Amino acid sequence: MGEIATKIREIGYTNGLEKEALLQGIATVHEELIAAKAHVERLQRNKSTLQEKLNVATSPILSIPVELATEIFTLACDDGDGPQFDILPTPLTLGHTCRAWRRLAWSMPHLWQTVVIRFSEERIDIQGELLQEWLDRSKELGLNFYFACPPHKFDSTAFYEPPPSLFKQLLQTSNRWSNLYSHNCLSLRNAIAETRASYPFPMLSRLRLYITDFQETLHDDLSWTFGATPSLRSMDVKMFNPEGLDLEWERLTHLKVHLHVGFCALIFPVCTLLESCELSSDVCSMYDTADDLVPPDPLPSTLSKLKTLSLTGQARAVTHLLDCVTAPILEKLSIKVHPVRRWEWADMEELMGDFRDALEDLFSRSSYKLTELSLCGLNAESEDYVDILHPLSSLRRLSLTIPRPGKITDDFFDALNLEDNPDLFSQLSEVNLEGDLGSVDIDTVIKMVRTRLSPPVSEDKPQPALLRAMHVTYWNKSWAEKSDEGRMAKFYSELAALSSGQTSLTWQWNDGAQT
Repeated sequence: MGEIATKIREIGYTNGLEKEALLQGIATVHEELIAAKAHVERLQRNKSTLQEKLNVATSPILSIPVELATEIFTLACDDGDGPQFDILPTPLTLGHTCRAWRRLAWSMPHLWQTVVIRFSEERIDIQGELLQEWLDRSKELGLNFYFACPPHKFDSTAFYEPPPSLFKQLLQTSNRWSNLYSHNCLSLRNAIAETRASYPFPMLSRLRLYITDFQETLHDDLSWTFGATPSLRSMDVKMFNPEGLDLEWERLTHLKVHLHVGFCALIFPVCTLLESCELSSDVCSMYDTADDLVPPDPLPSTLSKLKTLSLTGQARAVTHLLDCVTAPILEKLSIKVHPVRRWEWADMEELMGDFRDALEDLFSRSSYKLTELSLCGLNAESEDYVDILHPLSSLRRLSLTIPRPGKITDDFFDALNLEDNPDLFSQLSEVNLEGDLGSVDIDTVIKMVRTRLSPPVSEDKPQPALLRAMHVTYWNKSWAEKSDEGRMAKFYSELAALSSGQTSLTWQWNDGAQT
C-alpha cells in the first residue's frame, strides 16, 4: 500500500507540473493573439489611411483644400428653395461620400441648423434618435424646423401625430429656434402649451403654421401659445381663426395668411408695421352672403410702411378688404378675384360694381406711386380698365386677366398709343394681358408697339419708358380664324421683327383657358 501511495503522489506531482506548463503556454499564446490582433488592427488602420491618401491622389474632388470644401458644403446646404421632405438631407449625403467628408461635415455646426422631418409612424424611434444627434451637432447655433405630419395610409382625412415627448425634447432648444414650419402638427401645439413657462422663443423670427379644415373640426381648441416673440417679423398662416395665436402680432413686417375674411380684416388695425401683406380669404367658410363680414371701420386702417399688397378671394371678400386699408407708399398691388359662383350670377353686375368702386376708392385715398399692378377677375371690358387705372401714371408693370364675358378690345391698345395719349402710362415697360379678344385690329396693336419702342420726345415732359415686354394670351381661337390668314402671318412676322434682345413680344392662343 505504501508503494501505491507513493506512486500516486509522484503522478499527481508530475500532472501538476504539466498543468502549470500548459496554463503558462495558453497564457503565452493568448498574449501573442492579443498582440497579433493589435498588429492586424494597426495594419488595417494603416491600410485605410493609405487608401484615403490614394483616393485623394486619384480624385480631384477629395483633394480640394478644407477651406474650399467648407464653402462648398455651406452652399450645398443652403435651403433657399425651401424644405425638401422627400430627399435625404444634404449634410447626410455629404457625410456618406467618404470618411474625410464625414469628419468635415460633422464638425461644421452651421450645416445642422435646418431640420426637415416628415414624421413616420414606422420610423419615429429612429427619427427621434437622429433628431437628437442633429441637435448635438448644431452646437448652440439658431435652428430652423420644418415639420410635416402625413395622412394615415387608410384614411386621408386623418394625420399621424408624433408622441408629445418628442416635441418636449425639441422644446428644450426653444431659445435657439429661428424659423418654424409646422404642417398639421397639433402635438407640437400641445407641447408648447404645456411647457410655455419653461421654454420661451426669443429668437423666433419666421413662423409658418398650416392646419387643415378637417383637423379644425376635430379640435375645438387650436390655440398656439407662443407668448413673447420679440424677434418675430414674418408669418405665414393657414387656419380658420387666428385669434388663438398668442404672439406679438404688432411686430410683424411680412404677413401671408389664408383665413376667414372677417379675421383678415381684423389684421390691419393690429399689424401697423407691415411692409408686405398677402391675404387669401377662406372661400369655404364664407358662403354666399356678406353676413359673415365684419363691417369696415369708418376710417380704413393706414399702413404707412406697406409696399406690397396681395388680395385673393371672392368678390365680396376682396371688396371688403379694399375698404379696410389705406396704403400711402404702396408700390406693388396684386388682386385675384375668384370666378363668381353660380348662385351669385344674378348679382354679378352689383358685385363687380362694388369691387370697382372699392378699388377706385383705394386709389383715390392712397397718395402713392404704384409701379406694379396685377388684376385678375374684374369682369369688365378692357377700356373700362383704362378708366379705372388712368390715375396711376407711375405704373411700370401691368398684368390684366379679364374673365368672360369681358373682352380685350381695340380701345385698350388705342389708349396705350403714346402718340395719341402721351400722358397715359408713360412709364409702362411691361404689359401682360389674358382673356378673350374682342374687336382688336392688329394694325392698332402694331402702331401702339411702335410708339412704345420709339416714344415721342417732349422737352417739357419726362422721357417715356421703352417697352420691354408685351405678352398677350387670348382664349378664343375664333378671333384668329376670323382674320385673313396672310394678314395674321404678316402680323406675327412684324411682332418678331419688333422684338429684340431688349424687348420680348408674344401673342398666343391658350386652348386650356378657363371658360
